[in-house]
Amino acid sequence: MTPYIELKRMAAELTKRFDCALFGSLGLELTYPDVLDNPPSDADLVAGNERENLKGIIQFLQANGYTVYSWEEPIVKGFDMEILSGRFYIRGIKHIPPYKPAIIDVTYELKGIDNRQILGMTTTKEGIRVLNIDGYILALGICEKAKHLQERELLIKRKSTMQEKQKKEQTLLFGTKNKLTFATQNQKRGCNKRMRK
Repeated sequence: MTPYIELKRMAAELTKRFDCALFGSLGLELTYPDVLDNPPSDADLVAGNERENLKGIIQFLQANGYTVYSWEEPIVKGFDMEILSGRFYIRGIKHIPPYKPAIIDVTYELKGIDNRQILGMTTTKEGIRVLNIDGYILALGICEKAKHLQERELLIKRKSTMQEKQKKEQTLLFGTKNKLTFATQNQKRGCNKRMRK
């Protein structure tokens, strides 16, 4: 059993305190659950890759009982932060019996994407900063797994449907405004005619 309460709590705290946002399956579960085949098993965050931001995230994970790794190498006092360059992500693991371990992956390097760009594509759900639909479409576009590419296609279709719906609503609203304006003008004309008599 996955410790969802712990993962959501940590995602909320991390995204409030540091330059990062939830993405991956837990983020999709919060924002677009219909695109998922399976429930999330961990939390994935994308983070700004500035050294102080990463240090803060690592220290916060450790202070909350997580052992933090970079490619299976534990990050402990005296760890050379330069080693992180080119390793893409860090992983925090916390054992919470009787649940499965809580796993939090923090990606700080995305192949072909500027982290500043993707961190500008967010929204808030349940107090957690999470990628919006454009952020997901961008992030999933660099994935090679068929599952992620399928999720991306579903999100593209959803975005298209949302845009069509907005156009219809705007057309309906614009038409209603025109009718109201026309009716108001006719009422004013009627009042003016009565006043002239």
